[in-house]
Amino acid sequence: LASTTTAQLNELVAACKACNPLDSISHEITLGEFKGKMKAWRESTTTSPSGRHLGRYKALFTAIPTSSDDSEEADTPFLQKQEAIANIKLSVVNYCIRNTHVLERWKTVVNVMILKEPGNYKIHRLRVIHIYEADFNLIMAVKWRQLLHYADKQNTINEGQYGGRPGCEAQSLTLLEELKYDISYLTRRSLFNFDNDATSCYDRIIVPLASLINRKYGLHKKIVSVHAATLQAAQFRLKTTAGVSDIFYSQCPQFPIHGTGQGSGNSPCIWLFISSTLFDTHATQSHGARFVSPDGKHQISLSMVGFVDDSTGSCNDFQPNTQVSLSTLFSRMENDAQLWNNLLYCSGGKLELPKCSFHVLHFEFDSNGRPRP
Repeated sequence: LASTTTAQLNELVAACKACNPLDSISHEITLGEFKGKMKAWRESTTTSPSGRHLGRYKALFTAIPTSSDDSEEADTPFLQKQEAIANIKLSVVNYCIRNTHVLERWKTVVNVMILKEPGNYKIHRLRVIHIYEADFNLIMAVKWRQLLHYADKQNTINEGQYGGRPGCEAQSLTLLEELKYDISYLTRRSLFNFDNDATSCYDRIIVPLASLINRKYGLHKKIVSVHAATLQAAQFRLKTTAGVSDIFYSQCPQFPIHGTGQGSGNSPCIWLFISSTLFDTHATQSHGARFVSPDGKHQISLSMVGFVDDSTGSCNDFQPNTQVSLSTLFSRMENDAQLWNNLLYCSGGKLELPKCSFHVLHFEFDSNGRPRP
């Protein structure tokens, strides 16, 4: 098992080679990007452990009403002051990016624990929310969103990942499942589906691996550096009804802290890039499923498809007049499922086994040829 996992780990590292030009995304944030994010950000969002309320940033881009009749002229000096203050704040953020400098207030990250299930206070059933400083979270939200749109236009994201991508939705994945079963019913071909869920995927992300994969898709090295440096220096404090704890825990070589956390503006994109890389690697080594049109002119192969951390592996043997035995298909599906488990483990992830299941559609035939599913 160790040798198999090591081989798959080597395959995963090899899959981290650049698929887009390096530094495809500019490292600096423009005033327009700053303004766009702040105007779209809900002011009620909890952020900034230092006390810099989100309203302070949003006020820089809010039109202040005036009682003057000639409102356009009256507003001009005030708008200039707003823009000047916004430029000063933005220059500080860009200075930190250019020089990989981590502000002291960025190092404080507050953890809030919320219940996954009402009344269940077991620690492994609590959801951990990370509260970052607003301007640092803005860097993550803006730059990784740019990277996502760039990689999507370059068609370098695995098409099997439907979660968090422009133009994709959960209903598309549901439709794909229906079509797979419809084709199997029409052609009387066995179909195996292995449905699984990755446990606490954002909290188990290994940041060095994430940095490699972010670079693979073209993120600027300065953005990657300031993100990793901040997480390495972060001091995590717990927030309860009694307030924020005075003591904290932080990164050390003996007990490294993994995960970018829920509440981070870039966690959904990071997981999308990681899972896309895992899907690519799985497709090169798995048996997967293949569907062919009656005339043989059109065919499609599927390995893994998913929506965020929920994914499905498929396996069949789509031959014109026959197919391999059921036991052989079981062996192939078992191989594909174990391969996905190993790849997920190599990336720092883990399967949520109670949420994993497999389904088999198989046909037997009566003596008169009537199929029985």
